[in-house]
Amino acid sequence: SKDKILRPLVAARVRNPKTGKAEEVFALVDTGANRDYISTELAERLALEVNYSTLNLKTATESSVGIRPMADVILESLEGEYRAEVSDVLIGDFPCKDSSLAPGKRDWSAYEHLKGIQFTDIEAEVEIIISSGHTDATIWTDVRRPYGGGDGEGEEEEEEDKGKKRRGRRRGSKGQIATKNVFGWTLHGPDGT
Repeated sequence: SKDKILRPLVAARVRNPKTGKAEEVFALVDTGANRDYISTELAERLALEVNYSTLNLKTATESSVGIRPMADVILESLEGEYRAEVSDVLIGDFPCKDSSLAPGKRDWSAYEHLKGIQFTDIEAEVEIIISSGHTDATIWTDVRRPYGGGDGEGEEEEEEDKGKKRRGRRRGSKGQIATKNVFGWTLHGPDGT
């Protein structure tokens, strides 16, 4: 991405609860969101039954009350470990559907801490935001962090803390943090590429 920050993208399946029609898409895991959100195009392709409700939509920079389209969906992990019936998913336009940002679309073999991780790669766009309502599915079950800025070696450092010296390994902040949840592995943090 232009700002060089990796956002946690995972592959998921979204299903129409009435017809069973489903699609695999990339999803942004947004633990700051309190409502799931799908693209207008995905809602149309799945032929979701849309209802309208007055909703106060708040973002980091604005708040607006309006009549918003919503629908019910079933959200699933690709491996079948997670399934949730979700009511009143907000439907709207997505500012960035670019799946090239998904970890499975890039080569991470030069990063020691990412060796052996299989990132899911599907032919799809980013078309859903998975909210904090799915904490049980998005909680990390495994984490891999770079050390010493991402080279896997770590740096010895001394730092002063209120007059006391501490010595130890410093975790780098210049690399990607890989996390695993029921949807699979994803990356967070500075791109570093």
